[in-house]
Amino acid sequence: AQGAALELVGEQTVGSTDVSSITFTGIEDDTMYKIVAPNINHSANGGVKMEWLDSSGNAQTYIRTERYHFYSSSYPDYTFSEQQGYIRLYGRYVEPNHVFVGDIYTKAANNWALFWGFSPADYNSSNFECYSTFRSNDSTNRIHGIKLNNNGSTLFSEGTRVLLYKYRES
Repeated sequence: AQGAALELVGEQTVGSTDVSSITFTGIEDDTMYKIVAPNINHSANGGVKMEWLDSSGNAQTYIRTERYHFYSSSYPDYTFSEQQGYIRLYGRYVEPNHVFVGDIYTKAANNWALFWGFSPADYNSSNFECYSTFRSNDSTNRIHGIKLNNNGSTLFSEGTRVLLYKYRES
């Protein structure tokens, strides 16, 4: 039968020792990935920042977040653009627990990513959507790896789980 499927290519679960980052390397060119974070726990209130890595494992600069929303009772439908070396994967408020999913496409000169998530324990119902790519000056760059860091000095704590899937075509 023809169709598509997901192949698990990486999984990271934080045990009893907190960690400062979660990294996936070996990202293939011209490939579609899905990242699923069903449980992000922090040592304190914090949000996740994603960096795209080059072939040497260094963070690439000038990721352009074309559109980023967070929804809450205080700031409904807030939108802005950013150009920096990371993508913010959290809503208006940083909480000790949140979740996200996203799709990432890695073709050089056509890299892009879509993310959405929320903080289940957030009393303000903070949610986000994010649409990112390299800025036009850096459009020939390619994503070789993905690194998740925390906002500020917080750490990923026990129970944090992140899965990386590759879309497969039959």
